[in-house]
Amino acid sequence: MVDNWLPNFDMNEQIKIEKHIPENLQRITGDISRRREWHEPVSEEERQMHAGFMTLSGLDPEVGFLKKSERYFVVTENCIGCGACTEVCPRGNYEFTSNGITMQGDCDFCFACIQNCPQKAIQFKKNDEDPLLARGERNPNARYRNENISLMDIKRANRQ
Repeated sequence: MVDNWLPNFDMNEQIKIEKHIPENLQRITGDISRRREWHEPVSEEERQMHAGFMTLSGLDPEVGFLKKSERYFVVTENCIGCGACTEVCPRGNYEFTSNGITMQGDCDFCFACIQNCPQKAIQFKKNDEDPLLARGERNPNARYRNENISLMDIKRANRQ
């Protein structure tokens, strides 16, 4: 799976990494058919890293990344008003207005809006004052969508 957390990962680099998909799918389907229950052990160091991240980010561990989308993303002048963002956002945070595309509402940070904008007009904001925004994007020109999933598939999934 491609890591799509834009502040940490460059999508072009992630796409190049060999994922061993056939082998992993075989293992996963075997685990499912055997109804294997397994939880990856978490080290104390990993727990502390996560706790530190949550503290720095100011996020509530019970709510996670449910934050206001307008705080984290910006629609740039590259927007052509195609409306892809209005159809791929599972929370419906984008809408057409007389001022173009606007966003508001709680965000799941799925990045469907950013990854599927054909003009790369939606960008992750950079803000040195906010730990989540301090890095900006590693590569704002790189985007990712699974090659087996079309934009129409994503739009249809959000209409259910």
